[in-house]
Amino acid sequence: MKHEIIWSKDAGDELAEIISYIKHNTGKITAEKIYKKIIDCKKL
Repeated sequence: MKHEIIWSKDAGDELAEIISYIKHNTGKITAEKIYKKIIDCKKL
């Protein structure tokens, strides 16, 4: 059974801040991998 997850504007903004923090501290590749995992998860 698939569920749709609807992101609020605040949640989207916070995710962007988190990914920016990760990018700054661990690099772009790691940040992109984590972002993709989070976005792919919402499609379950």
